[in-house]
Amino acid sequence: MKRLIKTELDREMAIAFLKRIDLQDRPFLFSCIQEKIKRSVQQNRLERLWLTCISHETGNDVDDLHKYFKEKYTEPIITRVFGKEIITYTTTNLNTIQFTNFLEKIRIEADRDLSIRLPLPIDQYWQEFYDFYIDKL
Repeated sequence: MKRLIKTELDREMAIAFLKRIDLQDRPFLFSCIQEKIKRSVQQNRLERLWLTCISHETGNDVDDLHKYFKEKYTEPIITRVFGKEIITYTTTNLNTIQFTNFLEKIRIEADRDLSIRLPLPIDQYWQEFYDFYIDKL
């Protein structure tokens, strides 16, 4: 049984289910995993549009820019293979709040260090920005 628990009623129903399990028949494996809200498709699109703008303005490759910002603003994942330390950076596991923070750091750096203003969809000049860069993706 898989059950999403969002309310007190959901919790009570899950507890009731567990209490009804007949343990004499065979053992059961119980697992409880907190749902992780992954970043949204809109956030991914915004990042790509912003990186396209930065690429257009600086001449850097979009994928290289993505790697640069990941290394600068995400925590390294360190694994060992054959005794050698492997360091990787990823945004894949960021939830919506963490990815929003990641995007804000990119936005601040672009404004402060590159004099590039990256608008949000709610900003006054968003549509003009979007129309200009969407065809460059």
